[in-house]
Amino acid sequence: MFLWLAVQDKVSTRAFLHQQTVLSAIQASCVFCSLDLETSEHLFIHCNFSSSVWMKVLDWWGIQWCLPRTLDSLLLQWPEMVHGKFQRSAWRLISSSTIWGIRLLRNKIVFEEGTINLFDCFFTILHRVAIWLHTQDSNFTYTENDLLRSSDGIKLWCNKKS
Repeated sequence: MFLWLAVQDKVSTRAFLHQQTVLSAIQASCVFCSLDLETSEHLFIHCNFSSSVWMKVLDWWGIQWCLPRTLDSLLLQWPEMVHGKFQRSAWRLISSSTIWGIRLLRNKIVFEEGTINLFDCFFTILHRVAIWLHTQDSNFTYTENDLLRSSDGIKLWCNKKS
């Protein structure tokens, strides 16, 4: 549901709240960079911080890719970068976790006066991936610390499932 809302630009970003007249135009800038209007696409893809998160995730998996212009394109193209049913399933989970991790950090900054930290955001993403994959399959025994060292655990698990 959240991803669908994000693609529709209906999550409560600052731009959305400005459209609803909850925030002024001055208050509608991005929490991370303060340079652009905080739309879903800016927040989750184009902000320099968010782009850095995506590049960290891609580098971790060993893939080079240019981020697409839209969130919808990202979600459609993302599964095509890996091969095999289980790698695609894990890879979709990673994209969802990345978007959710960016959202959690954004909310922490807004509501708890948190700080922008790429490593913490990346670790949160891996934590969610580890939990969600273990929930799907109790044979997935890797922790976020295992995943932090390397993406090989997920790849090995996916290849065994194929």
